[in-house]
Parts: sequence; structure tokens; C-alpha cells
Amino acid sequence: MCGDGSKGQLGIGECESVFSLTLIRDQKVKLVACGESHTVIMSQRSSDSQYSVKTSGSNDKYQLGVVGMKRDFLQKYFIEVPALKSKSITDISCWNFTACLDDKHNLFVWGALVSTTSTSHKPTALCIKQPEQVSSLKVSSIQIGHSLAFAIEHKTQRPFVIGTN
Repeated sequence: MCGDGSKGQLGIGECESVFSLTLIRDQKVKLVACGESHTVIMSQRSSDSQYSVKTSGSNDKYQLGVVGMKRDFLQKYFIEVPALKSKSITDISCWNFTACLDDKHNLFVWGALVSTTSTSHKPTALCIKQPEQVSSLKVSSIQIGHSLAFAIEHKTQRPFVIGTN
């Protein structure tokens, strides 16, 4: 990892920037997603061969997904997201919120989401403190950008988007 670490998002135990590649010890990582001020990894558990979802960095938008963690907390090391322990996660993505897919194509999200109310059609913020399954829609791929998300339905390959325009 390297780059802006001012909010602990590099997961190396400090809140400072690093400008050369730095090894994160004791992690075997399968996937990584870098958000605005946090990082999400799929890392192999030391106790078995399963992978778990871990986060580090700022929790200012509840994007770390750990219940009981204060909103202004900076997590300097990667910590497992407890609500996903029993899930077999296959994909992760993040920006100012976090999303993941499990092996049954279920979509889970947490953090500061942007949604639109049906009456006003104005963007509103919704903060989800821990991973929640958002719908019965089965998803094969998810990508998150600045205040938007793009999901592809599993069977039909239909694209779905949400965000501000």
C-alpha cells in the first residue's frame, strides 16, 4: 500500500502518508477496494482457508461496517467486518460507502448511501452502520464511484445505477 494514509486507510498502523510500496504484514489478500478515506480487503483468515472482509481508515460515514465503532474513529489496522463472518464474499467495492457480493449474488451495503425519495426526487443521505442486504435483486458485479453505484443483475445482465446526477 502507498498514498494518503492520513485517516488510517492504508491499514499499516499509522495515520501518515506513505510514498513507496509498503508491505502489510500478516495479510494474504485476494481483493482490494480503495475508497475516499477507507480501504476494504478480502483477506484469508489465519484460522482456516476462508476469506473475510476487513476495513481500515475513517468511519466518518460508517463505511467500516463495525457496530459500536464511533463515527469519528480512525481504524489504523484492518479489522474484520463481523456481520459478514458467515458469508462467502466474492466481490467488494467502495468509495464513500462500501458494498460486497456473496456467492449467492446477494448485494450488501453499508456507509453513507445516496438515495432518492419517490415524492421529491431529491438526493438524500442514508447511513447504514453495518452491512445490510439491500434487495432481492441478484447481482453479478458492483462498482462504486463518487456518490454513485453501478450493479449488473446476475441472470439478465441488466445494469442498475443509483446516485446523484
